[in-house]
Amino acid sequence: MPREKWGDENVFTPAFDIKDKENKLVVTTDLPGINKENIEINLKEDMLEISAKTGKETETE
Repeated sequence: MPREKWGDENVFTPAFDIKDKENKLVVTTDLPGINKENIEINLKEDMLEISAKTGKETETE
């Protein structure tokens, strides 16, 4: 998956498919290693945003 740096975050852009089915858009993508509970989907005006946390948090003292 393509990765890039966005501020302090590592960002990846997975491949996805968009299909038009009976007046609906169906978007599919693979997010390996991501739990379903950690995925957030938002629709903002004309933009679909899919974000996820990998669960690789580190604790600092």
